[in-house]
Amino acid sequence: MRTSLFALKIELRHLLSDPNVQPKILFEQQRKISALQAKLEELSLSYQVKARSVFTKEQLERLPQGW
Repeated sequence: MRTSLFALKIELRHLLSDPNVQPKILFEQQRKISALQAKLEELSLSYQVKARSVFTKEQLERLPQGW
């Protein structure tokens, strides 16, 4: 997913540099990027919730901050 997101961002940069690209194409590309970012955030939150249910309180306290 991260690779796809990276590729979409590069493609969007190239599209932005082309004056002949229609705005509709740019908006569609941005929509794809936003959807993929939302999926990644959802997965991250899901893993955090699962980790909290699996790890003990002491294990969670030993994890790096922001994890």
